[in-house]
Amino acid sequence: MNDNYGRDAGPPTPDDETRQLGAQASPQGYWQPPSYSEPAPMPDSLKVAPDAVKMIPYQQPAMQPVPLPLSQSYQPIAVATDRLSDLRAAAEQRVRQKEKFQRETMGGLSAIGINLIIWAAISIVAGGAIFFWPIFVIMGVGIGIFSNYMKVYGPQPMSETERERQIELEIQRMQGGYGSNQPPHR
Repeated sequence: MNDNYGRDAGPPTPDDETRQLGAQASPQGYWQPPSYSEPAPMPDSLKVAPDAVKMIPYQQPAMQPVPLPLSQSYQPIAVATDRLSDLRAAAEQRVRQKEKFQRETMGGLSAIGINLIIWAAISIVAGGAIFFWPIFVIMGVGIGIFSNYMKVYGPQPMSETERERQIELEIQRMQGGYGSNQPPHR
């Protein structure tokens, strides 16, 4: 048996050791080498010469103005309808948030009530008030309720127009314009 597997003489590599261990283990039934087959040859119809491939840069089509009908029948009702549907979707989302807040608040208060009943029963059986451990449940549920309250009823995100107005006021304040009792920002 050729220890070098047809290679020139040299120190054994980890691959050589793996092959030798595999050759020893295979007859004993401990290991079966995986069977590999040659990949199927690619049909000539799918082969493409390298010089035949040409990269074409993508060009975004130019935006064309859309002519608006200027007849008497034209009314911007679609814009109002889209705005109304957007408002309705936002209102539905707010109502769902409020319902979720109410459900989660009732669940948290129920958990507090159950813990208080358990604490009271243990205190009665013990013959006196024991450590008031429900405070930890009350604090955890309270933090969760407060967090959910702020998400639902707290300050709402600024509209785009309000954000622009705030940016303009800040620019004027930094330039020392009106509405500022402070010196210009430098």
